[in-house]
Amino acid sequence: MKCLVTGATGFVGMCTCLNLLNKKIKVIGVDNLNIYYDKNLKLDRVKNLKKKNFYIYKK
Repeated sequence: MKCLVTGATGFVGMCTCLNLLNKKIKVIGVDNLNIYYDKNLKLDRVKNLKKKNFYIYKK
């Protein structure tokens, strides 16, 4: 199974991605990595999520 998560690097999106990944579900994340939150925080979240079965589409 695969899931698409929008806003994948925000707090709720990241938690959702982690929950799905822990259930062995492939996750495709979409995020524009805007500056609403610190961009470095979002990039660190992407790096951690990529250690699992996660793919990111940066808009």
